Amino acid sequence: MSSKPRLKLRYNPFTRSSKIWQQRGMCSLYVKIWSGYYIVRVNWKQGWTVWKEIQSMEETPLPPKSVSNSINALEQYTRRNSLRIRGIPEVDRETGEMCIHKVVNFCRIKLGLDLQPECIDRDRAHRVGRKENATAQRVMLVKFVSWQDRDRVFRARSKLKGKRDDQDKPLLVLADLTRENMRIFSAALSAKNRGRIKDTWVNANCRIMIILTDNTRKNIDCVEDLP
Repeated sequence: MSSKPRLKLRYNPFTRSSKIWQQRGMCSLYVKIWSGYYIVRVNWKQGWTVWKEIQSMEETPLPPKSVSNSINALEQYTRRNSLRIRGIPEVDRETGEMCIHKVVNFCRIKLGLDLQPECIDRDRAHRVGRKENATAQRVMLVKFVSWQDRDRVFRARSKLKGKRDDQDKPLLVLADLTRENMRIFSAALSAKNRGRIKDTWVNANCRIMIILTDNTRKNIDCVEDLP
């Protein structure tokens, strides 16, 4: 009886060459699996580290009020030679030299002060704020070389009482307050309007002063100091 013919397979998975390719494929798959595991592990560690940092930041207490007040006072001290002047006409493409000469003329005509251009820092005379329209006149920020010249201009601001510019806005010389001090001064003005204090102003040293209902003068460093 004749035996059945054996079928010849084109691909035998049990041959030596096929086993080598299987091993290589398994190694490649093994490397990919471990690479993915390593990436996931590294990312997980990084995510855990970031989460721990966020937790520590949330658990860290805020700085004491005295510290924040000291930082605000230090920032205000860096502005002690600066003033903000409102009411100086503005033109397009205004240069620093033009701003300096406009400030000098403003002080001479409106305040009666003989101020020289050398008294103003050449790099610190410019407009601040956003220009709302083509005819808007922004505030001029001016930094003086010496505090004495700045004080002369600041104390002469009372001569501007009742004077207005060509847009019928009051002429003002203001202290260059920090954002925090602006917030405190705004709160003091609100307290004055509600009758909680009699008056409030900013003195020559950029300190916010108030007069209480019993005529007592007081310097405030934060909103909590208001009655």
